[in-house]
Amino acid sequence: MTVVRNCSNCGAQSQASANSCTSCGAELTAELGYEPYQRNEASPDTPRVSVSQYRISPDKIVVMSILSWGLYLFYWLYLTWKQYRDHTREVAFPVWHAAAIGTVPIYSLFRIHAHMRVFRELMLQAGQATSISAGRTVGLMIVFTVLNGVALVVVELGTTSTTALITLVIDIGSVSVVILLLYGVQKNLNRYWREQSGGPLFNARLGAGEVILVVIGVLLWVDAIASVLSESYRLV
Repeated sequence: MTVVRNCSNCGAQSQASANSCTSCGAELTAELGYEPYQRNEASPDTPRVSVSQYRISPDKIVVMSILSWGLYLFYWLYLTWKQYRDHTREVAFPVWHAAAIGTVPIYSLFRIHAHMRVFRELMLQAGQATSISAGRTVGLMIVFTVLNGVALVVVELGTTSTTALITLVIDIGSVSVVILLLYGVQKNLNRYWREQSGGPLFNARLGAGEVILVVIGVLLWVDAIASVLSESYRLV
């Protein structure tokens, strides 16, 4: 592990022992806000990735979580883990990380704990206060998992207007948990990316995966609402 510094003038990285930025020549001093952090040297030749488009609007999280039926959680885990990998150059696998959280019940709790812990540590190393809590996130993830499990049990009891309504209420609760889980964490991350960018911070581009999840989510909402309102639909 090698200690490096981010230049707050251009964002480039230099050795901690350097007195000036190797990219723009700016003086590296603590007074100007240069903070060292640890990065993995596994891929020293990997080009530095700008963090200027890492911002995700908290309002977008609310909208996307609702439209996607809560599935946005897994895209967010993929995207932010990819940002972490590109920013720190640590060895990480965003797709498998998000897939494991979405499919492996117990292991998923360890993965999401690690997800929040590393971002909390990044902020603390940069001298930023943070309200990210890995324990709180794990607790919300447990609630999310339990709600989805209960919904499956209710569906197995039969397709009636009552069971359909109960399932819809549980689905709304599940989406609410996703919003609680992501909203505060993203506000912390946006503050971190703003400092690391050393300049304007722009919203991350809309990804194809997000569009696909919204389409799936809308179809699931239509199915859930139609099951409550239409007996003929439930019998199909």
